[in-house]
Amino acid sequence: MEITTREKYINTKSLQNVGPEPFTINPLEYFEKIKGRNTPIKLTLLDQKLMSGLGNIYVDEVLYLSKINPLTPTSLITLDQVKVLIKHSIEVLNDAIKAGGTTVRSYAPALGVSGNFQQKLHAYGRVDERCPTCNTLFKKIFVGGRGTTFCPHCQVNHNAPTLVAITGQKASGKTVISNYLRSLGEIVIDTDALAKSLYKDPEVIKLLEKTFNVSLSNEHGFDIELLKNYLKENPKQIKVLNSLIHPLVKEEMLNIIKNSTAKTLYFEIPVLFSHKINELFDYIIGVEVSLTRQMQNLEKRGDTLGINPDQMYLKNRHKLDYIIINDGSIEDLINKFKTFKVQYL
Repeated sequence: MEITTREKYINTKSLQNVGPEPFTINPLEYFEKIKGRNTPIKLTLLDQKLMSGLGNIYVDEVLYLSKINPLTPTSLITLDQVKVLIKHSIEVLNDAIKAGGTTVRSYAPALGVSGNFQQKLHAYGRVDERCPTCNTLFKKIFVGGRGTTFCPHCQVNHNAPTLVAITGQKASGKTVISNYLRSLGEIVIDTDALAKSLYKDPEVIKLLEKTFNVSLSNEHGFDIELLKNYLKENPKQIKVLNSLIHPLVKEEMLNIIKNSTAKTLYFEIPVLFSHKINELFDYIIGVEVSLTRQMQNLEKRGDTLGINPDQMYLKNRHKLDYIIINDGSIEDLINKFKTFKVQYL
């Protein structure tokens, strides 16, 4: 605590490393200070040495109202965008002050007085709810360890590809959509193929054999059938396998995303809702089919339900941006997917 006067408080030692508030900051001076930084704009706005007053909640609100993606490198932010950010910072802070602040689970103000601005929040805390502007689901990511809610449609990250996941029930038609996209020259990554490629790595095979205490190789090398048979006899080990393989698959996916120059990347990924892989994607498409048709499709390809991921899919169905019911012809399925592209991309 430092005692001072109203006239001199701004010159106290405590405030010398605190930047000006949005109400008084000079947009051009702020732009000159931040234009060389490569950190995400979310972290720059949180830096109280550059501009004070915006915490995690209000930064999410300001970025949403400014239609700027929180991961946008600060160096790509223009002077005009800085002016928009400051304009909305002033609006958000004024509204919050009038409402007495924002009361959430992690914060309780003094004297038991609760603010009401949380009732007016546009983005923060609304993950898996629909954006009031475009009806897209809000997404939550972590930027510098801070939970960050944004709308992928209103706040496009122009510095990275748009990421679309194609998931759904087994034998529902996911591969039909993937093949259609490939015919258009789009890039589609089959995550099952990524997982299978890991089984060619001797270190991964050694890890699995050590973990399960069973041989998974024949005279020709690794045998996937030995692993399938083991899991059929020991179904509780499926979670153990996933805990080993999924992080490795996710790492491969992140490398592909990082090095891609494509405008949009599609991932066909049956087991999506595990190890927070779903958090990578801007949009998630779910493909569904009736049980009768599912069994018919499986029979055609000589397969059975086997290890069925459908339960986890149904549990997280509310997180899907778009659901395609595959109840017609292949042409009908493709047309339903085209509707998604028109609406979201």
